[in-house]
Amino acid sequence: MGSARDVELLIGHNRDEYNWAIGEDVITPDDAERALQLLAPDGHAYRTAYPDADHRELYELVCSDFVYRMPTLHMAQAHAAAGGTTFLYEFCFDASPIGAAHTTEIPLVFGTLESPVGKALYGTSPETVSVSREMSDAWRSFATNGDAGWLAYDQTHQLTRVIDAQSRTDRYPEQASQQIWADHPFDPFTLQR
Repeated sequence: MGSARDVELLIGHNRDEYNWAIGEDVITPDDAERALQLLAPDGHAYRTAYPDADHRELYELVCSDFVYRMPTLHMAQAHAAAGGTTFLYEFCFDASPIGAAHTTEIPLVFGTLESPVGKALYGTSPETVSVSREMSDAWRSFATNGDAGWLAYDQTHQLTRVIDAQSRTDRYPEQASQQIWADHPFDPFTLQR
């Protein structure tokens, strides 16, 4: 454990990760219940933690947490606990047509707002250009000197860069989900040939 603790880690997830997979699909109450039963450590805890979430939102939350958000958090926690320097972020800039979904940050990170995908997701508003500049600068700084430009994550303060139109560094924002998944062991997916 901790064999990579001497390697700085930049890791994060998007707030609305699973929106990309849902798209325009109709999510039924049965779909949400099935996801809660199959994926969540405690489906009832989701209903308690997110009392105002409808079935589509619950489905998106549990799928985002299971596939992306909580494995990312657990990786950040493990790296930091082993003594590694960890820079955790959550991408929340939801100016794209599908919100802050999986991969929507890529044109911002690489500054490709003029590309077909960049134009379709964001365009070049001053706000978008500013978020893109922030992300590009952070990734470049991390690649150059191992410092993303915000305070590193630790188990006590859980400092996380929340990337948005008005970015901030704050305690990890998905506290409700973090509590639900706190003791869940994430096993590796088996790969089939």
